[in-house]
Amino acid sequence: AISCFTAAAENYEKQGFTKKAIAIYQKILRNKPESIEVCLRLAHLYENEKSFAEARQYYTKVAEQYKKAGRKDKALEIWKKIAEIDPHSAEVYLKIGETCLQEGQKDEAIKAFIDAGHKFFLREKIDQAIQAYHKAYEIDPDNLIALSSLIRAQIKNGYADEAVSLLEEALNKQPYNREFWALLLDCHLELENPFQAEKAVIKLTEQEPANYPRFLEVTRLYLKTSDLVGAARVLSMVSEHLLLSGQSAELLNWIEQILAKDPEQIDALKLLVRYYSYLQDERETQNTLERLAEAARLNNNTEEEKAALIQLLKIAPYEVRYSARLNEIANKTSVPENVPVKTEPTPAEDFHISALPYESPIIEKGFDFVDSANTNVQSFTQSLENLQTNGNLDLVESEQLFGASYEASKEETLMENGHTEIYVEPSEKSHASDLQREEELQKALKARLSEELEAVRKYRELGGYDLALKALASLEAEFGNVEEIVNLRTEIEREAAASLQSSQKEEPVKKETKTPKKPKKVDTSELFGDIIEELGLEQEEVDVTGDYDTHYQMGIAYKEMGLIEDAISEFQ
Repeated sequence: AISCFTAAAENYEKQGFTKKAIAIYQKILRNKPESIEVCLRLAHLYENEKSFAEARQYYTKVAEQYKKAGRKDKALEIWKKIAEIDPHSAEVYLKIGETCLQEGQKDEAIKAFIDAGHKFFLREKIDQAIQAYHKAYEIDPDNLIALSSLIRAQIKNGYADEAVSLLEEALNKQPYNREFWALLLDCHLELENPFQAEKAVIKLTEQEPANYPRFLEVTRLYLKTSDLVGAARVLSMVSEHLLLSGQSAELLNWIEQILAKDPEQIDALKLLVRYYSYLQDERETQNTLERLAEAARLNNNTEEEKAALIQLLKIAPYEVRYSARLNEIANKTSVPENVPVKTEPTPAEDFHISALPYESPIIEKGFDFVDSANTNVQSFTQSLENLQTNGNLDLVESEQLFGASYEASKEETLMENGHTEIYVEPSEKSHASDLQREEELQKALKARLSEELEAVRKYRELGGYDLALKALASLEAEFGNVEEIVNLRTEIEREAAASLQSSQKEEPVKKETKTPKKPKKVDTSELFGDIIEELGLEQEEVDVTGDYDTHYQMGIAYKEMGLIEDAISEFQ
């Protein structure tokens, strides 16, 4: 009977009556349930009818029958056939992996287990994915795909501590594997272990510098754990990359986050100095350096305060309070009074490197953001000696010498990219000689101020109040709000007001005695004031015929101010 049914089913199958053939094969299978041939026929027919669920069911029965019969190779073929029909079935790949492993096909087994793990992972069945990946890892612990997949699944499921153990073993074998360092960083970020995360991100960036944005993830973790020193240290490592890549606003945002938690955080203030230095914002740089010096003073950090004050003197060399504070610090620390001024280029210690607990080539290569600074004082020293030995040295020449020395010192503080160096660590080897130079500098500045004030007094004696006031305004902009300047300005303003009142009283009398036949005599003092108000006018526009003494005195005044062309015109 079974043979007759089989012949009828085959006949229907050949004629294309698939459903009738399926019905007859099912009758045969009820009488002979373990028939592999009948199950295969049904599986093929259902597959042709696109009924993949039924086809898979009968293929599975065939694979199980082959397995029972010990024909594992045939069973493997059927499982692979099922995988083609249902490629999203992770369970099928597990069966394939187990069968391949029994057949000694380890590579095929690893591939099948990894595929099964991927499918479980996509279906959010993380525990089953971990089991599948772990089977592949047990077969070959050096398989990178199996290991990395297993670690990602463990991190996803909250087993980061187990992943760390696996990664440390793997990194002992492959210390330069970038993917392993990236995974280790992910593990420590997941475990909220910022210090270990910092070590991992440094190693990762040593292998691949393009990963520098991941420093910000570690910075965020340090901020989350309220470790501001660590946050500033890690941020300093990436600060140059942010500046040079046009992300200065993001750098400022991170700095402000640190300072919002602690406005006196010294390392963050150093970064803020570097930020404004890069933008060449001298005013904000000076303000931030003052904040840094004050924060260092409050924290009893003498070296940082001295370094900040030194940089402030480079920006504002005429501010006496900076040098006074430096001398006060020197007296307190029993160190020879000094204002350190480097005469040779000396590499400055980075703001962040001293804080790092371990060495790293990445710090040496790419994250230094304070290069070197030096100040050349030789030309100024020469001009100072000339002033001391040659009392007849012309004031214009002394100003030129001093200006050249100041510009030279200023130019030597430029970085290679054109930005002004702002912060350097103090040197402790040349304090005594440096202080002597600073004292000489201050003396020379005071002497120059005295010379300028004397010239202003001459203008006052000649009645040139407007010129005197303008000269005082220029001196105040250069030297600051010095007491001598303020007092002299007050005196000149008082005399100018009195002179104006007296001239207004005399004016009606002159009008009454005026005769139409005789020309009005020009008042040289009033004429002098008009000339100063209109500095752009040429001398020929005003009638000063015959007043030779006034021209002579004006020539001397212009010469002392350095206005050589105007002086020559007056002498002519």
